[in-house]
Amino acid sequence: MKYRNQVLTLAAEHGQPEDLAKLLPISVDGLLVVASIVMTEDREAGRPARPWARASFVIGVVASVAANIAAAPEDAISRLISAWPAVALLLVVEHVRRTVHGQAAEAIVSLLPERQQASEETGS
Repeated sequence: MKYRNQVLTLAAEHGQPEDLAKLLPISVDGLLVVASIVMTEDREAGRPARPWARASFVIGVVASVAANIAAAPEDAISRLISAWPAVALLLVVEHVRRTVHGQAAEAIVSLLPERQQASEETGS
């Protein structure tokens, strides 16, 4: 919620109409989500991430970091804290992208209660 308000305030301060300002956070988040999905699909298919997906993801992260920093108070600590969520997202996606998908997915699925119950019932 704070990110949304920061972007709305930043857009308004720079003369953007309210309707457009409301769409900015959605457009950045949407870009990041779609790029992440495409890179995940590429990973699952055993091919390198499409260049446009990686570029879109990086552009989304840069836009998010820039908006967060621009809307933060002017001290360095506030700016670092404001930049962190977008940087963390970039790092998480990069770690997931580099993880062997099948092994990671199987480990996660095995933790689900339904999967544990089915394993107990079949004896595996």
